[in-house]
Amino acid sequence: AMEPYLPHETLHGPKQGFNVPIPSWLLGPLRERVRDTLSVDRIRRGGLFRPEMVQSLIEGHESREMDYSRDIWTLLMFQTWQDSIGTASVTSPDSGPITNLVG
Repeated sequence: AMEPYLPHETLHGPKQGFNVPIPSWLLGPLRERVRDTLSVDRIRRGGLFRPEMVQSLIEGHESREMDYSRDIWTLLMFQTWQDSIGTASVTSPDSGPITNLVG
């Protein structure tokens, strides 16, 4: 339907991905949600990640020291899921709480 309006290369070229602006979302509209969802207390209650490492990622990203957006986004989505299923703590059958996943 768009053939008369678009260049041949656009219609028949290879697929191209696009970037989602997660780094800027985490610094802007999602900043407070990140700080709340990944707070030291909530991370500690979850029992999976080292709260000081999570905070280090957040601080490093907010100071623009490094782009940790992929890590923070993954943690944010995981913690949101964990909260939604009502799991207070997840433990490893062999070693108790898993505390070294981030770091």
